[in-house]
Order: sequence, then C-alpha cells, then structure tokens
Amino acid sequence: MNLPVRCFAFAGVTLFLANACTAQTTVRFARYPAPSPDGKQIAFSWQGDLWLVSSDGGEAKRLTVHEGYDYAPVWSPDGSKIAFTSDRYGNDDVFVLNLRDGTIQRLTYWSGRDRALGLDARRQSGAVRVFTGMGALPGQSRASTSRR
Repeated sequence: MNLPVRCFAFAGVTLFLANACTAQTTVRFARYPAPSPDGKQIAFSWQGDLWLVSSDGGEAKRLTVHEGYDYAPVWSPDGSKIAFTSDRYGNDDVFVLNLRDGTIQRLTYWSGRDRALGLDARRQSGAVRVFTGMGALPGQSRASTSRR
C-alpha cells in the first residue's frame, strides 16, 4: 500500500473512532425515575444500570455497572445514599449505594423477591433501614437494618 492510501485510511479510522468516542446516546425508555430530596437530581434505571442526571437535563452519569439488572432507586432523606433492587445473585435483593464513596452494600439475603420501598437514614443510630415488601408474607412487610 502506498503512502497516500495509508494516510487516507488512517485519517478515516481516526475520524470514525473520534466520532464514536464523543457521540452521546439519547436515553430512551428510562424507567423508575426518582427525584432527589432536594430536587436537583434524578436517579433512574436504564439498560439494567442506575444513572444520575441533573433535573435541568444534561449528560447522565452511570452509577452502577453490573451484569445484574439494577432498578427501582429510592433516595435516603439526606440524599447521600440510594437504595435499589437488583438480581445480582439470582433473585431480587436490596442494595444501598453510598454516593460519597461509590460503595455498594447488599442488605437482603431472602430467597424471595425483595424490593426497596423506602429508605430511612437514622443519623443518631447510624442504621440504614430499607423496607421491603415482596419477599414477605402477603399483607406484611419486612425491614432490614444495616449499620454503616
């Protein structure tokens, strides 16, 4: 291959990769929107992961990356944590994502289907309580408590 053809091919590949790296994907069919307590951000589920975007719009930031399906985000009252449901271990369990350091803690180990319905961060005890309902008996709800 002569030099002009190589340069042309290199330029074409470079332009293609630059376009692919800077192209933004439009989010369509986002599910389970959850506005933050202060109303400045919205957490949502899209393509099996949790995302965060400003309530004014803009580029969304991916919060979770996992083979499991993460969905149904629920904010803590102070906005520092997001509880969510995921099938990371084969069945739906409740997890809590700490937005300050990015750590994720599994809260339920029930073999049934659990789902985060609310999050109560009690500062005086240091406990995070996630109320779950689907893994409980009909008409009842269970509460899991975790110390952080």
